[in-house]
Amino acid sequence: MEGLTAFFWMILGLAVRFGIPVALTILVMVGLRKLDETWQSSASAPRLALARVKVENSGCWKTKGCSEEMRSQCEAYNCQEMPCWQVFRDDRGYLKSGCLDCEVFKSAPAPA
Repeated sequence: MEGLTAFFWMILGLAVRFGIPVALTILVMVGLRKLDETWQSSASAPRLALARVKVENSGCWKTKGCSEEMRSQCEAYNCQEMPCWQVFRDDRGYLKSGCLDCEVFKSAPAPA
């Protein structure tokens, strides 16, 4: 009888020793898969309203009172489908310091 009890405790010890880590690993894998599915579905969902907001060119040349000669040489005037501060971004995408202080930029509607 002692041999059977010892065998039982040995099997129970192995089950605890290997069973609990395997069960925890499986639970973590299931949780990570669900998290990945959530991220994948949110990535394929439509973009937030921020991406859908289109700010029209308000005509900064009107606000600043530019002459016809200045307008003909202005990139923003020649590209009226986007706001003037978007036209004047540098190669890295930064706004020029003059745009940050401009009343046209400050009075533009903020995306929701």
